[in-house]
Amino acid sequence: MRSLFYIALCSVILCLFPACDRTPDHIIKPKAMEDLLVDIHKSEAIIEKNYQKYGSIEQKEELRNAVLKKHGVNKALFDSSLMWYGHHLPKYIKIYDNVIARLKEEDEAVKVLIAENNSQPLSRPGDSVNIWPKEQFYVFEPHIGRSILTFDIPADDNYQEKDIFILKLKFSMLPQIHKQYPHVTLAVKHKNDSIRFISSNIRNNGWATFRVESDSSAINKIYGNIIVPSRPDWIKTFADSISLTRIRYRKSEITRPEITAENDSTATK
Repeated sequence: MRSLFYIALCSVILCLFPACDRTPDHIIKPKAMEDLLVDIHKSEAIIEKNYQKYGSIEQKEELRNAVLKKHGVNKALFDSSLMWYGHHLPKYIKIYDNVIARLKEEDEAVKVLIAENNSQPLSRPGDSVNIWPKEQFYVFEPHIGRSILTFDIPADDNYQEKDIFILKLKFSMLPQIHKQYPHVTLAVKHKNDSIRFISSNIRNNGWATFRVESDSSAINKIYGNIIVPSRPDWIKTFADSISLTRIRYRKSEITRPEITAENDSTATK
């Protein structure tokens, strides 16, 4: 009886630690996802550098499918895992940070591409500034690595406590209504590791606006993602006029997360 008591006690203690926060069985595990994303990024770099060899859609898909096969994953599992990590953004950001670190160490060519894509100059000062670091137009496609757009913007000296961040973009050619809707997450991480975020499903074409406010702590970074899940009849989805505006807090501002779009959403403060 005493042995059973100790076993039960140990089980309770173990569940107080992060080990109990497990990835579901039907989702690619974090380390496996990290390994897969490393190879996906490498394959996309190979395609970009060898356009003549991978000029056709069929040739590109053959290489992309070979990456999935190498890791024992099919496209449906990869897409559903991306969606799950999109709803658990801190886990995805941790994985992606590891991916970037490994790519920098393993491949100098990819390292150059990463440096070009992620270079972040000091943001402009001002009460209302667009801090979006990427192209304002993005095409989502049912290819590996093209169905998700991530962003991770480190804060600099021009960021202040209680700054407000507004992500705005216009969707067109969204997939037809189905169980898995396109999904947008916008988050602010503070230097004390607290996070405020908005997470929303997008149901209709047109403009969508997402707003999140930082708290009275110093800001570490702004990050998030936009995911369009694949389905057989989906070809392309377009997002244009993408902007992410940093606005100075004023006492007259209503301090609440806000979304303007027909969608399902959750917000955490």
